[in-house]
Amino acid sequence: MDTLKYIIITHIFAIIAWPVASRLFQSFPDRGWVFSKIIGLTLSAWVVWFVVSLRLISFSGYAFIMFPLILFILTWGIGSSWSRSRVKIMARDMVGLFFGKNKNSFSIFSEVLFLLAVFCWIEVRSHHPSINGLEKFMDYGFLLSSYKSEYFPPLDHFFAGETVNIYYFTHYLAAFISRITFVEPQISFNLQTTLVLAFAVSGAFSISSAIAGGLGLADGRAKIAGVLGAIMMPLAGNLHYMFYRLVRFINLTFDTKFDLFLKSEMPYHYPAATRYIPFTIHEFPLYSFVVNDLHAHLSNIPLALLLVALFYSAFISIYKGLDFSKSFIHFVSLSFFIGLCYPSNAWDYAIYLLLFGFSTWTVFALIKSGELPFSYFDPGVLIKTGIISALALVFSILPFLPFWISLSPPAKGIGMVPAGGGSAMYQLIIIWFLHLYFLICYFYYSGVHDGKNESGKVSSDIELTHNFIRLVLLFSLLLIIIPEIIYIKDIYPGHIRANTMFKLGFQAWILMSICLAPVIVYIWNLLSKVRKKTRFLYISITVALFLFSLYYSGIAIYNGSFLARPRESLDGMNFIKNIDADDHSVISWMNKNISGQPIIVEGVGDSYSYYGRVSTFTGFPTVVGWPVHEWLWRGSIDQSVKPVSRLEKLTGIPDTVNRRVDDVKKFYETASVNEAKEFIKKYGVRYVYIGNHERNKYPGLNDQKLSEIANIVFSSGKSKLFKVKKN
Repeated sequence: MDTLKYIIITHIFAIIAWPVASRLFQSFPDRGWVFSKIIGLTLSAWVVWFVVSLRLISFSGYAFIMFPLILFILTWGIGSSWSRSRVKIMARDMVGLFFGKNKNSFSIFSEVLFLLAVFCWIEVRSHHPSINGLEKFMDYGFLLSSYKSEYFPPLDHFFAGETVNIYYFTHYLAAFISRITFVEPQISFNLQTTLVLAFAVSGAFSISSAIAGGLGLADGRAKIAGVLGAIMMPLAGNLHYMFYRLVRFINLTFDTKFDLFLKSEMPYHYPAATRYIPFTIHEFPLYSFVVNDLHAHLSNIPLALLLVALFYSAFISIYKGLDFSKSFIHFVSLSFFIGLCYPSNAWDYAIYLLLFGFSTWTVFALIKSGELPFSYFDPGVLIKTGIISALALVFSILPFLPFWISLSPPAKGIGMVPAGGGSAMYQLIIIWFLHLYFLICYFYYSGVHDGKNESGKVSSDIELTHNFIRLVLLFSLLLIIIPEIIYIKDIYPGHIRANTMFKLGFQAWILMSICLAPVIVYIWNLLSKVRKKTRFLYISITVALFLFSLYYSGIAIYNGSFLARPRESLDGMNFIKNIDADDHSVISWMNKNISGQPIIVEGVGDSYSYYGRVSTFTGFPTVVGWPVHEWLWRGSIDQSVKPVSRLEKLTGIPDTVNRRVDDVKKFYETASVNEAKEFIKKYGVRYVYIGNHERNKYPGLNDQKLSEIANIVFSSGKSKLFKVKKN
């Protein structure tokens, strides 16, 4: 039933945004149906987020539901110029995508893929729905805090008294859908990752099939390209496993010790494909879906796909010199959705703002003379590119000013990769071999097409699409190269470029996969005109590479999602019963009986551990939790946090992560009632939790003092919840 609610709500949002999407993606085979869902959802959520951030309404009630309705009236009203007859035409066009004599096979195909992805991934998630392990406590805590927040930014569940100081919009988006569908948050967590996968599959199909059409491929082959995109981008793995098997075979057959750091003497462990290059992370979408962390890089995939689709649509439309209104709506849409990346995943904001600049530069250069790269350096081209890019920067910031104002960026600057600190060439080839093979084939064979007139200027949609593909592929290579030269500084001295390689490489995978899927079919089409042996060899290699890639995917999904386990419900909180049933009972009671977001105190443990479970699964801020993460978000562990906390402003005493950790320890172990009272007053604590983990963490725990300052409001076994007395 909950899954059905999610399917229904996404289609309601698609209807809301249909007038916008159908205009933006008029040249797409599916008329933009896939992206109407993403636009409708994100635009509705943004409107609510904006007014709540300005404190015009509260998110704790349900008044926010009126804003999607207002948005529906505006999109259909403005889209039809407030004409009833045009409304009927737009509605007929939308319904006609799926019904009638002229129904759109691409829209139907994308819808089938969307639903197939939903139901298949729900089946996968039902075998391992627990919100536990890696950074799920962080992700779910952000989601639940957003769900319960009165205003934005949401409260930081791991740092009482402060708001979240990292990008959180995708977690809020999950909370928004959970609220509007009346689905419990612990179920919404798994439904949200499923929804992201469905958007990834159907969105990749839409873009790849559109690019294939731009390359002049017939509808049947464009659909094949779309399906390849739907597989290659979100479902394929890199070829680390293929090289592992190859090296293992060589060593066993010839009794050698050839290894390439593949550890071929050990049983294969699927996470190794994302940690192969030492001290780095090079994840790809399939792996992120398997581990099921609701991280920003994963949750932002639908927005990244929307931007790629907008880039392609705008690239074609602006070059063709279509009417001003169409160019303007592309500009506004690109600026807005690039801007939305900043509160969603700031890395993507920088990446797609840069891609906007390169795309604009390329379009103006093509319009100038069609001769690349020489026209890039024409003064007029440079001036126009600078002006448009500057305007895009401004318009990408304005709608999200509340976030820009509230955030104190945790980044510590840019560093240079030291000599010998980069990747070996063979390592990059191993993890990018799937894409590099088709990229090389494309640049080798892409000259075998027509599309230029005698003067050498661009004269066809096909050549224009080729220019777009080249732009995106070269930009993707740039994203891969950058972490070999520079990195963004953070708190991990032993893994200086891990995060930079991770975030840039993740987007490079998305961009290349979307563009190379149609390229694969395009080359196949070209080779049909040459020797059959060459075509057979190309197809054989292609099939072999995809088989190895998908075999890895099968290993990862089976092992990572514990498919050997029996099916469960999608309730991600049930795992707590197996770890500590008393914890589960108390947390459930708190969620049912305590409103708002009162401050609590619980035991403090390491990041990635079970500690922090009460604040995570109630959304009630604890004095401090997961200290290393707070260090990452707030700039320091033993100096004043950034931004300066309310507590420090009030007391004038430096508020540090370590001081809070020490204060919590002293509170649990002190026998002094006065010291306990001072702690409670200092941090505004309303509830105190004592469970098995608190007793294990603090051997000197003394709860006798609490009898004078708090009452037990609920207990289960040895777990007790105290409510601080009002006096």
